[in-house]
Amino acid sequence: MLVIAPHPDDEIFGAGGIIIAALEQKQTVHILYLTDGEGNGVDPDPNRIRTERMKMTESVRLALGLPSEHLHRFHLSDGSVPRMGEGAFSQVTERLAILIDNMAPETVLATNALDYWPYDHVACAKLAKAAVKRSQCKPALYGYWVWAWYNLRLWQLLTCRRSELQVADITPWFKAKQKMVDIYLNSTNEQGKPWSGLLPAALRRAFRFRFEVLEKIEI
Repeated sequence: MLVIAPHPDDEIFGAGGIIIAALEQKQTVHILYLTDGEGNGVDPDPNRIRTERMKMTESVRLALGLPSEHLHRFHLSDGSVPRMGEGAFSQVTERLAILIDNMAPETVLATNALDYWPYDHVACAKLAKAAVKRSQCKPALYGYWVWAWYNLRLWQLLTCRRSELQVADITPWFKAKQKMVDIYLNSTNEQGKPWSGLLPAALRRAFRFRFEVLEKIEI
């Protein structure tokens, strides 16, 4: 399994239970961070934010028991993951397709386009779909919800492909996920601001759900 996260923390917030379940089932899991999450503005120095958020991903890696070589970073600019139609989109798509073919996962998880803000989440969804389409191994692609819980409106849910939505019960892995959620939410700077950013309470509540939502993406 390859899990693609636009920022450090999205992989756990949206798919942490699924990742833990896969590892317990002896599946090989890789995580790719498109950006280092340096653009959230909680500190005047973006490089300090980058360093602290990368430290948290290392803590999560150790908690998951992943080898260091199973974490990948593209170091794209936070807030500027290339959109479809931009020149860099094709370059990043090709880079991602090569990574996919090198590891040949059965499944790729990326943020869902219903996470329509921050836009990096939408760009991640579109990059993943383009890369899987370009790849030779053609893994199954699923979009996981992070900001969709906060952004989604009823009319959008009614018009999306609900038949492709899947609800994953993560109750057996809930406590393990919460430990990693807390790594991201409870690490703060001197002013008490979380390095992962100031997230709305309504969004943070979704990280405590005992289920996660995926959408099967047709290629």
